[in-house]
Amino acid sequence: MTLISDQVRSYSSSSGYYSLLLPRNWEFEEDDVCVSFYRSDNGIGALQLSAYGTGDRQCAKHVLMEYLEEEEVTDSSSILHIQNEEKEQALTTYIRLKTFYKVWVITKDEILILATYNRSIEESSEEEQEVDKIIASLRVLE
Repeated sequence: MTLISDQVRSYSSSSGYYSLLLPRNWEFEEDDVCVSFYRSDNGIGALQLSAYGTGDRQCAKHVLMEYLEEEEVTDSSSILHIQNEEKEQALTTYIRLKTFYKVWVITKDEILILATYNRSIEESSEEEQEVDKIIASLRVLE
């Protein structure tokens, strides 16, 4: 963890697959499967990231569609698919059992990152905007 400014610090995954910028009021917990990020002050949700070396290039949109099928999600919003020189990204949202979910699949070469954010549908705050900024700051490392 590297301090970038009074408001932001840099986080690099223990796998070495990605780095991102994390607001100072956010904490994280790592385990063998994923990293969970959450606001330490009045957090209402959790952002979880898992990263994998795939052995070959993956299509983010197809992986997201497979994820939704495995999770038996039939009512997701349309899938937003973005591709540029840096990475490929697919994103969707859905609601299940009074919980709002936002799911990203990010790929670059042979690296795949699955990110999920969830919160109660009864809660709403600037937290989701912070999560979007965290994901926008994510850099897939070579």
